[in-house]
Amino acid sequence: MTSLRRRQLAVAVLAVVTGIGVLVVMINGRHNNHRGAYAALALGIGWGFIGTGLYVWGRRPKNNIGLLMIAVGFSGFLKSLAFSNNSVVFAISSIGEVLIYALLVHLLLSFPTGRLESRLDRILVAITYFNTTVLQLAAFVFTDPAKAGCPRCPANPLLINQSEAATVINTAQVDIAVALLGAVVAVLYRHWRSSTPSQARAFTPILAVGSLTFVLLMTSLIAEQANLSSQINAALSLALFGSIACLPFAFLLGLLRSRFNPAEAINSLVGQVGGGGGRGALRNALAAALGDPTLELAYWVPNQGAYVDADGRPMRIDPAPEGTITTAIEHDGRRVAAIVHDAGLADEQQLVQTVGVAAALTLEK
Repeated sequence: MTSLRRRQLAVAVLAVVTGIGVLVVMINGRHNNHRGAYAALALGIGWGFIGTGLYVWGRRPKNNIGLLMIAVGFSGFLKSLAFSNNSVVFAISSIGEVLIYALLVHLLLSFPTGRLESRLDRILVAITYFNTTVLQLAAFVFTDPAKAGCPRCPANPLLINQSEAATVINTAQVDIAVALLGAVVAVLYRHWRSSTPSQARAFTPILAVGSLTFVLLMTSLIAEQANLSSQINAALSLALFGSIACLPFAFLLGLLRSRFNPAEAINSLVGQVGGGGGRGALRNALAAALGDPTLELAYWVPNQGAYVDADGRPMRIDPAPEGTITTAIEHDGRRVAAIVHDAGLADEQQLVQTVGVAAALTLEK
């Protein structure tokens, strides 16, 4: 068994044990009248994201999408522990219960490469993490659950003093969250508009369900601040949980549809190297064309009988690093280079070979 398989098995076992523990805690929680429905949705969120994340991690071990999905699943379990009757568990969960939304923003903005490609994406994610961690903790230490509308909640062991500071911080959190979520939906739409046709097909279900989730979250936040009836807030909360539970399946559908068209890949390659830039530009163009940001390009030097990197340093490609495979590039029967790429592209050899030939022609110029 490879080290990756062992890590996946460990995560799967932890997910099962954690899910069962969360189910017990939620069913026995005394401070929610809809705990049965919430428990079912919590398991759907946790196990759905973790299961899909494990599948993606196995297929594309160099891509962070799988790990981010697993993190979302466990953060969903953490959020659900707010139903606990134990004050310590309740406090830990209350501090971390909104972290899932920061991870969702990170996940959606980094799809499908697993990386935040633009400065705006990184800024939005950084602000979201700050809002869901630092401000969340600051508000919690000034909040007495019994005085905040939850008389059956456990006591807050971190309470400094119930004060208006909690209200001010919570209001700031909501204002920041609403503005952020609106910006994220706009950026997601821009990502979808600027993608290639095949990438757009893959991104469509994620954009649809992700946007619905964020709209429901914004509505829920605004309704909570407006002090609407508990029935309305409960209905919005259940709808939000249901939308989040659907997200991993939207990601799975998107990933299954994310097959690059060879013609689009070649067009992407030619378009990116057309402006020059040398070997570095060729490597970046190949990475974009194949959807593998970790891709490496090795150049064959006949008089040395060895491969070198873009700077001329010796480069070993056999054996390939774990989670990757090597595809040789030849032109007119002569070895030209080799692409070290994600093992998940093993079932797309026609695409890799087609793009490799285009790269070989570029190298021969």
